[in-house]
Amino acid sequence: MLFNSPEFALFLVAVLLLYWALRRRVQARLWVLLVASYYFYACWDVRFLLLLFGITLVDWALALALARTRPGAWRAVACAVGVGLNLGLLGFWKYTDFLLDNLRVALAGLGVRTPASLGLVLPVGVSFFTFQGISYLVDVYRGDVAAERSLFRFALYKAFFPQLVAGPIVRARDIVAEFAAPFRLTGRDFGAALELVLGGLVKKVVLADFLAANLVDRVFDFPERFSSLEVAAAVYGYGLQIYGDFSGYTDIAIGVARLFGFELRPNFRLPYQADGLRDFWRRWHISLSTWLRDYLYVPLGGSRHGSLRTVAALSVTMLLGGLWHGARWSFVWWGALHGVGLALERLWRQARGERRLLPRPVRVLLTLHFVLGAWVLFRCQDLETAGAIFGRILAFEPGVRNLPLAIVGLLAVGWVACFLPERWRARTADLFTRAPAVAQAAAVVGVLYLLRHFAGSAPAPFIYFQF
Repeated sequence: MLFNSPEFALFLVAVLLLYWALRRRVQARLWVLLVASYYFYACWDVRFLLLLFGITLVDWALALALARTRPGAWRAVACAVGVGLNLGLLGFWKYTDFLLDNLRVALAGLGVRTPASLGLVLPVGVSFFTFQGISYLVDVYRGDVAAERSLFRFALYKAFFPQLVAGPIVRARDIVAEFAAPFRLTGRDFGAALELVLGGLVKKVVLADFLAANLVDRVFDFPERFSSLEVAAAVYGYGLQIYGDFSGYTDIAIGVARLFGFELRPNFRLPYQADGLRDFWRRWHISLSTWLRDYLYVPLGGSRHGSLRTVAALSVTMLLGGLWHGARWSFVWWGALHGVGLALERLWRQARGERRLLPRPVRVLLTLHFVLGAWVLFRCQDLETAGAIFGRILAFEPGVRNLPLAIVGLLAVGWVACFLPERWRARTADLFTRAPAVAQAAAVVGVLYLLRHFAGSAPAPFIYFQF
């Protein structure tokens, strides 16, 4: 059930009406939300409901055991077991076939027979709810959050449907306490939520899906059929597509959560305005980058043990961050490229302090094109295709017959929007929330017309659902 489908709209309206009707009965409305969340997940594949509930039960029980165990070796063992189970679940479903395929290739020349791929179907959202479980167990172990005694509330935390399948990665301390709070939804809250949902749908359908169908997918599938300028335009188009697709999803998720009375933290903050890679990762997929920082980079030593240790920690963190996105070598190389870039940037700052040799616009431009170049690795299935993309760009072959005016105009509008001042975005959102109901209703009608005009024959899945 995709956020950009009519089925989800009907589902959301039905759940909201029932939830709002029970707003004064805390337990009843939370039960509505839990049942709706499990139903939402079952719509993807009912078989994986047992998997979701199973890891929920394990994380809940281990956290209670951690809370009751005195500091010492056994407590560390309990935490390690919980983290290991979550990583094992993620590793089995996501990387078993990848490892078997690579093992088969590596041993083929030696005549060694290896097991065939299992053909595993990846449970949707597994990367997100396992990382969520790891952060919860580690936070309980560190004493940063109390273990949740109610299995019901913990199950709702794990299964909360707006963020279940593609984030943002919500930490227990940010939402569990809100489950017991009185429900409150003001007119301003409703307007802010509606603005996020509408804006997210426009990003997804009008920007991401239209560019994907009419430019990006065609070029990346057959780069040899397009001129250098057309391939370059597709690279810029993919930068807009992945931003519009994923930030659009999280805008919708945050907006929907707000309609239920819960406020999730922003996951994007104009990332293409970053003036360095460190700044980029403070703006892009913030819930993942902060997760990697707190639960991988810092435990690996962070910046506390000298330059070499810091460089190693950064490189390993981003390498594993790339692998988290999928069982594919191009993801590994994408993560490694960002790791090397972050490490070099860190060494440069240590050598020169905060003094800048280049003006900010130049730094932003350089960072943007590093990120776009890395996106090519992220998008391509293999290094051969990525090499073909770069080769076509460097061939300097003219031609624009596959760049209609509508695509050029959308690219221009999209990139201009990415570089508008943040205060303009905040002011626009504030104007919408303050607008009378009639004006908001008119905006809804206008957006629905726009979506109908740009939408394809069927709703397109979100990119991060595959992770």
